[in-house]
Amino acid sequence: MPNKIPTNWNIVLRPKNLGDVYGNDSIKRYLTNKSKKGDWDKAYLFNGMPGNSKTTFAKIIAKYLSCKRPNQDGSPCDDCPDCRAINDETWTRDAVLLDGNDKDRMSASEARAYVEKFCSFPATRGKNKVMIVDEAGKLSKEAISAFLKPLESPKDGFYFIFTTMENLGKDVSSMAMQRRCKSFRVSTPKPDEIYLYLASIAKKLELTKDESIPKSFWTEGLELISKSCNFSYGKAISMFEQCIGGWIFDKKEMMQVLAVIDEENLNAALDDLCHGKITETVRSTFLDGDDLEQVFQFAHYRLVQAKAIRAFGKRGDGDWREAVAEKLASTPMFEIVCQCFDAFSDAGVYFKKNRFISMVADLAEELKRSTSTDKPVSRRTIK
Repeated sequence: MPNKIPTNWNIVLRPKNLGDVYGNDSIKRYLTNKSKKGDWDKAYLFNGMPGNSKTTFAKIIAKYLSCKRPNQDGSPCDDCPDCRAINDETWTRDAVLLDGNDKDRMSASEARAYVEKFCSFPATRGKNKVMIVDEAGKLSKEAISAFLKPLESPKDGFYFIFTTMENLGKDVSSMAMQRRCKSFRVSTPKPDEIYLYLASIAKKLELTKDESIPKSFWTEGLELISKSCNFSYGKAISMFEQCIGGWIFDKKEMMQVLAVIDEENLNAALDDLCHGKITETVRSTFLDGDDLEQVFQFAHYRLVQAKAIRAFGKRGDGDWREAVAEKLASTPMFEIVCQCFDAFSDAGVYFKKNRFISMVADLAEELKRSTSTDKPVSRRTIK
């Protein structure tokens, strides 16, 4: 195992400047222009899926606003106490983090006290005072209202940065907050973008020079992570770190350790089903798998995605999953398979393995009958 491999990859390897952030070029261009002019907005709101650079953007902006020893191009030095505190997430009196995940029960009075304390005194060490409110969508509307006054009448030297993976509510306070922030929708990366990002990390850590790591890991292994991380850079980094930390590089072992579904195998099984074929792939996937609940959830989602594509068309050409779903939507037994999976989904809240296996067996019988007769097959009831 190579030496000097860092721990806490999501903190240590998080992009430190705008140039290192993958994707979201329009957001980077906007913020770069702001940094050149030194004309920063008083409040920002970043919305997007988990692990897609919302907090990364917030921390980088916080460093621009806090650093007293910036580089010649205006970028933060990454070496002063303020930059290091933000990078390491140790924070200071001037650069603070409020995590909405921990504060979802914060009362309006508590939130007001927190904001008033922050706004009572100017920066003591950094250039400005910056508050990052991570996952602001978790805050109650009463807590959100506490931020409206400083956002409406911002003081010089005080800045707020909000992130959320949920759309803020339609209540008066949430709508007012959104109006007073410069808002950005952070894009969701595609698997090939995540793959390139992981490859850049491997190169940065010089992992590819280690001959004890099989070359197949840099192709099949990183591809598996890229397709199984729920479109999240943060999740992908954690999975990559887990493989390196446990020295796990075989694809089957990775799937077990990372608790991921073999989507290629699942898609092949769905394709066989929708063509009326009961193959060994179908049996091993839907009858003999270790985590049939997760298999069902993935399969049902893919079928729902295919129905949406059939109804409304594809959203784009970049997502390989959409290509799979589009192919499923055109198969001869697609409607029958959808009916059975929908019926099973509607049958109850709790997943029951035996009931699911019974449903697959019933579906197999229906598909056999449908291929041997021209009569339409009726929807079966899942008991």
